[in-house]
Amino acid sequence: MPISRAECMQAFGYEKLSQVPAAQITFPSGPSCREACKGRAANAPKELKNYAVFDNPVADDNYPLRRFAAAIRLADYPDYGAFCQYVKKFSNGERIRLVKRAQKNGYFVELCDLRTFSVDRMDIHQSKETRQGQPIRGVCVLPIEELGGVPTRYLEPKTPECENYWIVSFGVFLPETGHKQGDVTVDKRMVAYINLNRVGEYAFYGTILGHGAHLANGVMDLCHHHIVEMLLEKRAAWAANLRYIWYAGMEDGTPGLYQWKRRSGFKPHRFYARQRVSECAMAATRE
Repeated sequence: MPISRAECMQAFGYEKLSQVPAAQITFPSGPSCREACKGRAANAPKELKNYAVFDNPVADDNYPLRRFAAAIRLADYPDYGAFCQYVKKFSNGERIRLVKRAQKNGYFVELCDLRTFSVDRMDIHQSKETRQGQPIRGVCVLPIEELGGVPTRYLEPKTPECENYWIVSFGVFLPETGHKQGDVTVDKRMVAYINLNRVGEYAFYGTILGHGAHLANGVMDLCHHHIVEMLLEKRAAWAANLRYIWYAGMEDGTPGLYQWKRRSGFKPHRFYARQRVSECAMAATRE
Protein backbone atom coordinates (compact mmCIF):
# COMPACT_ATOMS: atom_id res chain seq x y z
CA MET A 1 0.00 0.00 0.00
CA PRO A 2 1.28 3.52 -0.78
CA ILE A 3 2.01 5.72 2.20
CA SER A 4 -0.94 7.86 3.32
CA ARG A 5 -0.99 11.64 3.46
CA ALA A 6 -1.26 11.49 7.25
CA GLU A 7 1.83 9.28 7.46
CA CYS A 8 3.69 11.61 5.13
CA MET A 9 2.86 14.67 7.22
CA GLN A 10 3.88 12.89 10.41
CA ALA A 11 7.21 11.79 8.90
CA PHE A 12 8.09 15.41 8.09
CA GLY A 13 6.83 16.78 11.40
CA TYR A 14 3.79 18.64 10.07
CA GLU A 15 0.86 18.70 12.49
CA LYS A 16 -1.56 20.45 10.14
CA LEU A 17 -1.92 20.98 6.43
CA SER A 18 -1.07 24.68 6.54
CA GLN A 19 2.46 23.78 7.71
CA VAL A 20 3.25 21.94 4.48
CA PRO A 21 5.29 24.32 2.27
CA ALA A 22 3.28 26.04 -0.43
CA ALA A 23 4.75 26.72 -3.86
CA GLN A 24 3.28 29.36 -6.17
CA ILE A 25 4.16 28.15 -9.66
CA THR A 26 4.04 30.34 -12.77
CA PHE A 27 4.74 29.73 -16.44
CA PRO A 28 6.73 32.73 -17.71
CA SER A 29 7.53 33.53 -21.31
CA GLY A 30 10.58 35.31 -22.61
CA PRO A 31 12.47 36.30 -25.75
CA SER A 32 13.79 32.75 -26.13
CA CYS A 33 10.31 31.16 -26.14
CA ARG A 34 9.35 29.43 -29.37
CA GLU A 35 6.18 27.93 -30.81
CA ALA A 36 6.77 24.65 -28.99
CA CYS A 37 6.76 26.52 -25.68
CA LYS A 38 3.09 27.34 -26.13
CA GLY A 39 2.25 23.67 -26.16
CA ARG A 40 4.35 22.98 -23.07
CA ALA A 41 2.66 25.82 -21.17
CA ALA A 42 -0.80 24.72 -22.33
CA ASN A 43 -0.09 21.14 -21.26
CA ALA A 44 0.99 22.15 -17.75
CA PRO A 45 -2.50 21.75 -16.23
CA LYS A 46 -2.56 18.13 -17.42
CA GLU A 47 0.91 17.44 -15.99
CA LEU A 48 0.01 19.04 -12.67
CA LYS A 49 -3.64 18.02 -12.43
CA ASN A 50 -3.06 15.77 -9.41
CA TYR A 51 -0.55 18.05 -7.71
CA ALA A 52 -1.72 21.64 -7.95
CA VAL A 53 -4.63 24.03 -7.60
CA PHE A 54 -4.99 26.24 -10.66
CA ASP A 55 -6.09 29.88 -10.72
CA ASN A 56 -8.44 29.93 -7.73
CA PRO A 57 -6.73 30.20 -4.32
CA VAL A 58 -8.08 28.01 -1.54
CA ALA A 59 -7.68 28.17 2.20
CA ASP A 60 -4.63 26.25 3.39
CA ASP A 61 -6.59 23.75 5.45
CA ASN A 62 -8.90 23.04 2.51
CA TYR A 63 -6.15 22.06 0.09
CA PRO A 64 -8.14 19.47 -1.85
CA LEU A 65 -5.55 17.11 -3.28
CA ARG A 66 -5.06 13.63 -1.90
CA ARG A 67 -1.38 13.68 -2.87
CA PHE A 68 1.40 16.15 -2.15
CA ALA A 69 3.87 17.14 -4.85
CA ALA A 70 7.35 15.76 -4.07
CA ALA A 71 9.64 18.71 -4.65
CA ILE A 72 13.03 20.22 -3.84
CA ARG A 73 13.02 23.99 -3.42
CA LEU A 74 16.45 25.01 -4.66
CA ALA A 75 16.46 28.25 -2.66
CA ASP A 76 16.44 26.18 0.56
CA TYR A 77 20.12 25.36 -0.01
CA PRO A 78 22.90 27.93 -0.45
CA ASP A 79 25.09 25.31 -2.12
CA TYR A 80 25.38 21.60 -2.83
CA GLY A 81 27.19 21.01 0.46
CA ALA A 82 24.17 22.30 2.37
CA PHE A 83 21.92 19.97 0.41
CA CYS A 84 24.16 17.01 1.29
CA GLN A 85 24.05 17.97 4.96
CA TYR A 86 20.26 17.78 4.85
CA VAL A 87 20.32 14.40 3.09
CA LYS A 88 22.81 13.03 5.62
CA LYS A 89 20.11 13.27 8.29
CA PHE A 90 18.41 10.20 6.85
CA SER A 91 19.68 6.68 7.55
CA ASN A 92 23.06 7.98 8.72
CA GLY A 93 23.86 9.41 5.30
CA GLU A 94 23.03 6.25 3.34
CA ARG A 95 22.31 8.10 0.09
CA ILE A 96 25.59 10.04 0.21
CA ARG A 97 27.49 6.80 0.77
CA LEU A 98 25.77 5.30 -2.27
CA VAL A 99 26.81 8.28 -4.40
CA LYS A 100 30.41 7.89 -3.29
CA ARG A 101 30.26 4.13 -3.93
CA ALA A 102 29.06 4.73 -7.46
CA GLN A 103 31.84 7.23 -8.10
CA LYS A 104 34.45 4.86 -6.64
CA ASN A 105 33.21 2.10 -8.94
CA GLY A 106 33.76 4.27 -12.00
CA TYR A 107 30.23 5.43 -12.81
CA PHE A 108 29.90 8.98 -14.15
CA VAL A 109 27.08 11.25 -15.34
CA GLU A 110 26.86 13.29 -18.55
CA LEU A 111 24.29 15.21 -20.51
CA CYS A 112 23.47 13.09 -23.51
CA ASP A 113 21.22 12.64 -26.53
CA LEU A 114 19.30 9.47 -25.73
CA ARG A 115 19.03 8.58 -29.41
CA THR A 116 22.75 7.80 -29.39
CA PHE A 117 22.21 5.14 -26.71
CA SER A 118 19.01 3.46 -27.90
CA VAL A 119 20.58 -0.02 -27.73
CA ASP A 120 21.63 0.46 -24.12
CA ARG A 121 18.24 1.97 -23.31
CA MET A 122 16.55 -1.19 -24.55
CA ASP A 123 18.85 -3.20 -22.29
CA ILE A 124 17.99 -0.95 -19.32
CA HIS A 125 14.26 -1.14 -19.99
CA GLN A 126 14.24 -4.93 -20.29
CA SER A 127 16.61 -5.63 -17.39
CA LYS A 128 13.70 -6.03 -14.95
CA GLU A 129 10.38 -7.77 -15.44
CA THR A 130 8.67 -5.46 -12.95
CA ARG A 131 9.09 -1.84 -11.87
CA GLN A 132 7.58 -0.59 -8.61
CA GLY A 133 5.85 -3.93 -8.17
CA GLN A 134 4.11 -3.73 -11.56
CA PRO A 135 4.87 -5.40 -14.91
CA ILE A 136 6.94 -3.12 -17.12
CA ARG A 137 4.93 -0.78 -19.31
CA GLY A 138 5.14 2.56 -21.09
CA VAL A 139 8.57 3.44 -22.42
CA CYS A 140 9.96 0.13 -21.10
CA VAL A 141 8.05 -1.89 -23.69
CA LEU A 142 8.65 0.32 -26.71
CA PRO A 143 10.55 -1.21 -29.64
CA ILE A 144 13.91 0.28 -30.50
CA GLU A 145 12.40 2.03 -33.54
CA GLU A 146 10.35 4.20 -31.19
CA LEU A 147 13.46 5.05 -29.16
CA GLY A 148 15.08 6.62 -32.21
CA GLY A 149 16.22 3.43 -33.91
CA VAL A 150 19.73 1.99 -33.94
CA PRO A 151 22.02 5.03 -34.26
CA THR A 152 24.10 5.62 -37.38
CA ARG A 153 26.20 8.41 -35.85
CA TYR A 154 27.06 9.88 -32.46
CA LEU A 155 24.63 12.66 -31.58
CA GLU A 156 25.94 15.24 -29.12
CA PRO A 157 23.44 16.72 -26.63
CA LYS A 158 22.03 20.07 -27.70
CA THR A 159 21.92 23.12 -25.46
CA PRO A 160 18.28 24.15 -24.91
CA GLU A 161 17.27 27.14 -27.01
CA CYS A 162 14.67 28.35 -24.50
CA GLU A 163 15.37 29.01 -20.84
CA ASN A 164 11.75 28.39 -19.81
CA TYR A 165 10.74 25.16 -21.56
CA TRP A 166 13.05 22.25 -22.37
CA ILE A 167 13.84 18.58 -21.91
CA VAL A 168 17.40 17.41 -21.21
CA SER A 169 18.70 13.93 -20.48
CA PHE A 170 21.37 12.84 -18.02
CA GLY A 171 22.92 9.42 -18.53
CA VAL A 172 24.90 7.34 -16.05
CA PHE A 173 27.77 5.53 -17.74
CA LEU A 174 30.60 3.09 -17.17
CA PRO A 175 33.74 3.40 -19.33
CA GLU A 176 33.94 0.49 -21.77
CA THR A 177 36.45 0.73 -24.60
CA GLY A 178 34.97 -0.46 -27.88
CA HIS A 179 31.36 -0.56 -26.66
CA LYS A 180 28.98 0.14 -29.53
CA GLN A 181 25.45 1.19 -30.32
CA GLY A 182 24.89 -0.61 -33.60
CA ASP A 183 27.93 0.29 -35.68
CA VAL A 184 28.69 3.46 -33.69
CA THR A 185 31.54 3.13 -31.18
CA VAL A 186 30.76 5.08 -28.01
CA ASP A 187 33.37 3.64 -25.58
CA LYS A 188 30.95 3.75 -22.64
CA ARG A 189 27.88 1.86 -21.51
CA MET A 190 24.74 3.63 -20.35
CA VAL A 191 23.30 1.98 -17.23
CA ALA A 192 20.72 4.56 -16.10
CA TYR A 193 19.20 7.87 -17.12
CA ILE A 194 16.89 10.67 -16.03
CA ASN A 195 14.90 12.99 -18.29
CA LEU A 196 14.58 16.45 -16.72
CA ASN A 197 11.64 18.42 -18.15
CA ARG A 198 11.40 22.14 -17.49
CA VAL A 199 8.03 23.90 -17.56
CA GLY A 200 8.38 27.50 -16.42
CA GLU A 201 9.65 27.69 -12.85
CA TYR A 202 9.81 23.96 -12.13
CA ALA A 203 11.50 20.98 -13.73
CA PHE A 204 10.21 17.46 -13.23
CA TYR A 205 11.70 14.01 -13.49
CA GLY A 206 9.94 12.44 -16.46
CA THR A 207 11.61 9.10 -17.12
CA ILE A 208 13.94 7.87 -14.36
CA LEU A 209 15.26 4.35 -14.98
CA GLY A 210 18.26 2.21 -14.14
CA HIS A 211 19.51 -1.19 -15.21
CA GLY A 212 18.48 -3.85 -12.74
CA ALA A 213 22.05 -5.12 -12.37
CA HIS A 214 23.34 -1.67 -11.40
CA LEU A 215 20.62 -0.19 -9.21
CA ALA A 216 22.19 -1.46 -5.97
CA ASN A 217 25.39 0.40 -6.90
CA GLY A 218 23.76 3.80 -6.37
CA VAL A 219 23.46 4.82 -10.02
CA MET A 220 20.13 6.63 -9.56
CA ASP A 221 21.45 8.46 -6.48
CA LEU A 222 24.53 9.50 -8.45
CA CYS A 223 22.41 10.87 -11.30
CA HIS A 224 20.01 12.69 -8.98
CA HIS A 225 22.83 14.29 -6.98
CA HIS A 226 24.61 15.30 -10.17
CA ILE A 227 21.49 17.17 -11.28
CA VAL A 228 21.03 18.88 -7.90
CA GLU A 229 24.70 19.89 -7.78
CA MET A 230 24.53 21.30 -11.31
CA LEU A 231 21.46 23.37 -10.46
CA LEU A 232 22.88 24.66 -7.18
CA GLU A 233 26.46 25.39 -8.21
CA LYS A 234 27.01 25.03 -11.95
CA ARG A 235 23.76 26.34 -13.33
CA ALA A 236 23.87 27.03 -17.04
CA ALA A 237 22.06 30.00 -18.56
CA TRP A 238 19.29 27.69 -19.80
CA ALA A 239 18.59 26.63 -16.20
CA ALA A 240 18.35 30.18 -14.82
CA ASN A 241 15.42 31.09 -12.56
CA LEU A 242 14.49 27.45 -12.01
CA ARG A 243 12.92 27.17 -8.55
CA TYR A 244 11.85 23.56 -8.01
CA ILE A 245 12.71 20.01 -8.94
CA TRP A 246 9.54 17.95 -8.85
CA TYR A 247 9.16 14.15 -8.90
CA ALA A 248 5.44 13.30 -9.11
CA GLY A 249 3.60 12.81 -5.82
CA MET A 250 5.12 12.20 -2.42
CA GLU A 251 2.68 9.33 -2.00
CA ASP A 252 3.01 7.89 -5.53
CA GLY A 253 4.42 4.43 -5.96
CA THR A 254 5.57 1.94 -3.37
CA PRO A 255 6.72 2.70 0.18
CA GLY A 256 10.24 2.03 -1.09
CA LEU A 257 9.95 4.83 -3.66
CA TYR A 258 8.54 7.15 -1.01
CA GLN A 259 11.54 6.47 1.21
CA TRP A 260 13.91 7.10 -1.71
CA LYS A 261 12.30 10.48 -2.38
CA ARG A 262 12.36 11.43 1.30
CA ARG A 263 16.00 10.45 1.75
CA SER A 264 16.95 12.15 -1.51
CA GLY A 265 15.77 15.58 -0.39
CA PHE A 266 12.23 15.70 -1.76
CA LYS A 267 9.66 17.21 0.57
CA PRO A 268 5.85 17.40 0.37
CA HIS A 269 4.64 20.66 -1.17
CA ARG A 270 1.30 22.24 -1.92
CA PHE A 271 1.52 23.53 -5.48
CA TYR A 272 -0.58 26.54 -6.43
CA ALA A 273 -0.41 27.50 -10.09
CA ARG A 274 -1.70 30.25 -12.32
CA GLN A 275 -2.50 28.88 -15.73
CA ARG A 276 -2.54 32.16 -17.65
CA VAL A 277 0.28 34.28 -16.31
CA SER A 278 2.32 34.71 -19.47
CA GLU A 279 1.87 35.65 -23.08
CA CYS A 280 3.13 32.19 -23.96
CA ALA A 281 0.49 30.40 -21.93
CA MET A 282 -2.26 32.82 -22.96
CA ALA A 283 -1.47 32.33 -26.63
CA ALA A 284 -1.61 28.59 -26.20
CA THR A 285 -5.00 28.88 -24.49
CA ARG A 286 -6.42 31.06 -27.28
CA GLU A 287 -5.17 28.70 -29.96
